[in-house]
Amino acid sequence: MDHMEEHSKGEIVWLLLTKVFVITYALVLPLLLLDAPAWQILAGFLCGHLLAGLTLGVVFMVTHICDHSVWPEPDEQGFIQNSFARHILDTTSDFCPQNRVVTWIAGGLNNHVAHHLFPNISQIHLPAISRIVKETAAEYGVPYKEYPTVLSALQSHLSTLKELGKPEAEIYARNWQKMNG
Repeated sequence: MDHMEEHSKGEIVWLLLTKVFVITYALVLPLLLLDAPAWQILAGFLCGHLLAGLTLGVVFMVTHICDHSVWPEPDEQGFIQNSFARHILDTTSDFCPQNRVVTWIAGGLNNHVAHHLFPNISQIHLPAISRIVKETAAEYGVPYKEYPTVLSALQSHLSTLKELGKPEAEIYARNWQKMNG
C-alpha cells in the first residue's frame, strides 16, 4: 500500500462522538444511576467487553485459519485467478452451521461462508443459506469446509498454527499442494 487514506474531520468527529456516547451509556450512566459499587460496574463493563472480544476473536480465527484454508497468491500483475465465490470457499470455513446455540452466541458468524457470500443478508437466514451453498458446492465439485463442532474447529485452528510455525518453504509447498491438487 503506497499511502494511507486520510479520514475527513467529519469522520473523526463522528468516531469520537460515538465513542463518547457508548462510554456514557455503558459506563458513566450506570456509575451515576445504579446503586452498586463502582468496582462491580467497572468489572462488569470490562468482563463483558473481554468476553465479547474473545468470542469474536475465536469465531474469526476458526473460520479463516484452519487446516483446510488456502491463501492464494496473486500473479505477477497482482490478480488472484479465482472468482469471488471460489475465493470465499477456498479461504473460509463454517463451524456448527446448524447449531442454534452456537449461531446465537456467534451472531450467525459461524456460518461464515454464507456471511461472506451474502454480507447484506440478515444473520437469521445464514443457516438456511449455508445449507444451500453446501449443496451447490457439492453439486459442482467445489470444496466446502465445515467443522461439526466448536472443538473440531479449534483443533483445526491449533493444527494450522503449528503448521505455520514451521519453516516458510514447507508452508508454501503444502499450501500450493492444497490449491492445486
